[in-house]
Order: sequence, then C-alpha cells, then structure tokens
Amino acid sequence: FRRAMIGRANRRAPQGKVAEALAALDAVTDKTGSFESLVASIDLRRRGGDSLDSLRASAVKLGPPGLRAFATAYIAAAALPSLEGSAFEDASAAALATVRRNWAELRGKRAARALVGEILQQRFLRTGDLQLAERANVHDLVALDQVRKNARYRAMLLGNLGMLHERVGNYRIALSYLEPRDALPWHDDETSLGVRLAY
Repeated sequence: FRRAMIGRANRRAPQGKVAEALAALDAVTDKTGSFESLVASIDLRRRGGDSLDSLRASAVKLGPPGLRAFATAYIAAAALPSLEGSAFEDASAAALATVRRNWAELRGKRAARALVGEILQQRFLRTGDLQLAERANVHDLVALDQVRKNARYRAMLLGNLGMLHERVGNYRIALSYLEPRDALPWHDDETSLGVRLAY
C-alpha cells in the first residue's frame, strides 16, 4: 500500500495534479506512519508556496509523537539555509533538541538519521568544526545502511556524504560516494548541480 500510494503521488505531482498527490501522501502518512510520505508531502507543500508557519501548524496535529517531532524538526531544518548568526544557532539547536527528546523512537528511522546528519552538516558549514562533520558522517552512514532497496534515499545519502567529504577535503572518500550517486537517476537539476560542483 505504502509503495503504491507514494508511487502514485510521484506520478501525479509532475502532471500538475498536486491535490491528488498530496491526498495520496497524506493517506499513507495517516495509515502507516511513513516518514518518506511525510517528507514528500512537506516538500510538495513547500514547492506549492505553503509557508513554514502553516507547515508547523499542520505538523503539531500529527498523531504519533515521533512522527510529530520529526516533522517539526524537518520543517525547522528547511529554514536553516536562509538563517544567519544567532537565528541559525537557535533554530538548529532547537531542531536537534526536538529529535533528541524522541530519539528512542527515531533512532531506527533512516529519515531521522538523515535529518540529523543534514542539520549537523549545516552547522559544520557555518563553523568549520570537524567534530560536527564527523557526527554528520556517522548519522548518514547509519541511514545509508538502513536504506536497503530505496533508490531515492540511497541517492540522497550518497550525495550528502560525497559533498560532506568534499567540503572537509577528503577528496578520495568524496569520490567513493559521488561516483555511485552519479550512477543513480536524478530527481531534479538543483541536486544534480550540487553533485557536479562537488566533482
């Protein structure tokens, strides 16, 4: 059910049938607690122009505490690239704290691991603190190990790991992730450009 409905949403959205795609994603999230469908729903709403405030208001209505905490942290992380100084520090710390409070439930979820890895990587980019890069690397590697056959998550994590190591200066390690990422299909031009620049 989960795979069929997410596949349906992924086919509907590019055809301009956004309402149908969102209905399918929300049905999967409600019935199965799927983190993947929740992420896809949030991303689709953001591309459609929904504000972060409206997304936060929707997130607090989600049922399971772990799913609600993940959604709150994911929405906060989406704002990080546009923040500076203390606003960035406060938002990233709050997102990490939200995940940590629910870590017993979230630690086995690849989406949560990838989210923590992304937040830590954003903090590393602002501070240059290599300990943050190391922690981001660990979370992304655990998430990659949990991926199994999901090509979309595998592609995302390989790209994240490759770009992280490129920024640290571990170029050979970066290539060991960027090359297999390049062999997988591209979802959008922006992601493709990021990996090409890392190369």
